[in-house]
Amino acid sequence: MNKIRLFSIVMFMLLLSATASNAAVQLVEDAVGVNVVNSPGISQINVLTEDGEPGNFEILICATRSDGTNSFSGATPGWTTIDSGECGGGGSCILGIFTRTDDSPDGSQNTCSWVDPTNMAGAGTFRYRGVDPDNFFINVQCNTGSGGIPTAPSILTSAGSGVVRTFTTGGFFIQPFVDSQQVQEGSFGYGASAAGEFISGRGVSFAFEEFRPTGEFTFDFTEAGWRACTIAFGPELDIGIIPTLSEWGMIASAAGLMLIGVYFALKRKKIQVI
Repeated sequence: MNKIRLFSIVMFMLLLSATASNAAVQLVEDAVGVNVVNSPGISQINVLTEDGEPGNFEILICATRSDGTNSFSGATPGWTTIDSGECGGGGSCILGIFTRTDDSPDGSQNTCSWVDPTNMAGAGTFRYRGVDPDNFFINVQCNTGSGGIPTAPSILTSAGSGVVRTFTTGGFFIQPFVDSQQVQEGSFGYGASAAGEFISGRGVSFAFEEFRPTGEFTFDFTEAGWRACTIAFGPELDIGIIPTLSEWGMIASAAGLMLIGVYFALKRKKIQVI
């Protein structure tokens, strides 16, 4: 009886795993915001987070100039800083990445603030459905450099997760990003210049269906310092999705093997008793 009970529990966990495998993060349609400000003496930038659904996950990305000492002081209350740092090559720019779960379906204006006033800044947002509200964050890693090709690092991600690659540079570039074979869901870009200074950047959203490393992602050439980051966030567990035919096949195969194992285990015990 105990073996039958154990077998039932294992089968339930197997079914739970199979039905959860279809859950995936999705970029909300048209939920990409971007803004750029070019004005002396600024210490913040506002950007519109687009409409969505209650419980959506949002990413806010901001960049501005720096003389090597500037830093972000935060974002609109409710946002959490997951990364903030300088560009390479003497820190001519800084990049901040913030996240939140939004309980409202309505869009909103959100703000990034920094310590030292500058003369230009750029910001962008993405809004997603299907992100795990309790344990959404997987990883964020960044590279920095000066000149050459800004490269967002490869990180390990889970099946059905969302991935954002972003970078900023204190220089100016022409192409938005180097083409990739990976599935791109949406992107934003910004650029400003004044008195020989520049700020440019991009954010690109991807969908990952498999558990695997994301691989590196390269943006276009720049002659200035840069910072490039990869952010991954996972899907919520969804046990309401009916398994596909292939998943039912795997469940049936596993059940058959488990039944055979239980049969021989009981037979061996009976022989030992005799």
